[in-house]
Amino acid sequence: MRLFIAGLLVTGGGLAALALVWAFYSTQSPTSPSTASIVSGQAPAVSAEQAAAPAATEGPATIPETPTEATSQTVAPAADAAPTDSQAEAEETEADLQIEVVRIGPDGSAVFAGRGSAAADIHIFEQDNILAQTKVSPSGEWVAIADTPLSPGNHLIIVEMHTVDGQVIRADRAVVVELAASGADKPLVALVPMTEQAEAELIQAPDELVAEPEQVIAGEGTEAQAEDLSPEVAALLVEPVRLQLLTLSWADDRILQINGNSAGGQSVRGALNSRPFVARVDAETGNWTAQIDTTGLNASAAQLLSQLLDETGEVVAARQIDFDFAQLDIGRDGSEMVVIEKGDMLWRIAYRTYGDGIRYLDIVKRNQGRISDPDLIYPAQIFALPDAATAGAETKEAQ
Repeated sequence: MRLFIAGLLVTGGGLAALALVWAFYSTQSPTSPSTASIVSGQAPAVSAEQAAAPAATEGPATIPETPTEATSQTVAPAADAAPTDSQAEAEETEADLQIEVVRIGPDGSAVFAGRGSAAADIHIFEQDNILAQTKVSPSGEWVAIADTPLSPGNHLIIVEMHTVDGQVIRADRAVVVELAASGADKPLVALVPMTEQAEAELIQAPDELVAEPEQVIAGEGTEAQAEDLSPEVAALLVEPVRLQLLTLSWADDRILQINGNSAGGQSVRGALNSRPFVARVDAETGNWTAQIDTTGLNASAAQLLSQLLDETGEVVAARQIDFDFAQLDIGRDGSEMVVIEKGDMLWRIAYRTYGDGIRYLDIVKRNQGRISDPDLIYPAQIFALPDAATAGAETKEAQ
């Protein structure tokens, strides 16, 4: 039955390889005996908490930032000596782990399939949570169904193979999932590389990332009809409310420009600390821009508040971002800047800015002093965005 499901998924998949890479290189294993990653002869990175813990309870070591040169990551007991490059290559040739199919439903249901070494055990997990386990068939195929649906939000899912001779091999690609809370929208699913040799692959994407759907907006002729409808149905005819702060930039030495987007409102206003602003809003696109004179504003802690107002002047949406004002110096060269908010991801910022997620590499390069690990970005950080032409050239060089 499992092989039958896998066959249906493979034949109906139509997977298209895209250069969409996400800087989310978390590789934490589920609770298990202590392991260490063998990476190009380097000692595995161990956190301070792990170093302080007793050896018997020591947690898994994180994969260093420098990817391996192999197509899979081999995990061996920490006490064992690191194998030579030739030994590692031989082992990976004999026991290669591949993720070939991923299907995530709007309700969080998840099915995974791929290839591996016959009779090996497949473990699929997210941090300390085991999602599914299965065994590789004699023909080298495996398929697994998650025991419970994924919760709404962002997920990084790792696949490991435990071979019959005791090897623990981690797939060279991880599964990234972004699942909406609505339970109706198609999730974003991608395979992202954990090594330099692996390729990214977009499995499925929400319609909003593929094509901009037309919005149904109440207009002439709809107001009278809405009176005969229930509030729930009538609400569907109203433009959704949206207020976004997209970028910051310096217009000159003292004027800070703010760019954003909105929907479902009439005007945008706000303040940077005590400096109020009124934005210019493009009624057709919803894009808005405002400028603030920062002369004499030396506060280290800055609060940027923006509000979306309807035609009556009532606030229908508001956003506040707290950050260190000194961080804005990174954009003094004229670069646009983005303020990181909870849930932001470098690849998605690159996708939104350049139309190509792989260009997160250019954001990392431009902000080397602020991004030590692409997996670890935090709210209130401010990053400079390279211009599109520069980003495109640098990404081609990296590839």
